[in-house]
Amino acid sequence: MAEKHGIEIGPKHWRRAEAATELHEKGVLPEDLSDLHALLNEERKGMFYEGEDPDLGDRSIEDVLTEVETAVEVAEAEANDDDG
Repeated sequence: MAEKHGIEIGPKHWRRAEAATELHEKGVLPEDLSDLHALLNEERKGMFYEGEDPDLGDRSIEDVLTEVETAVEVAEAEANDDDG
């Protein structure tokens, strides 16, 4: 989705978070998901490298799923627009 809007992301997690902000600023995403991206990346590292349970702060797992689902729906809609 980012590349379609002229935003390069590459393999760096911090760049993907910046892309989420840019996509929101361009009106592609209804909200800025950069904080969620950073949170999930940190919790992923804690789980896999330290064996820690994830701490989502004031977000519930349902909140996280809703935010991710919104981003997926936007990406799917863009893909369908490209198909025809």
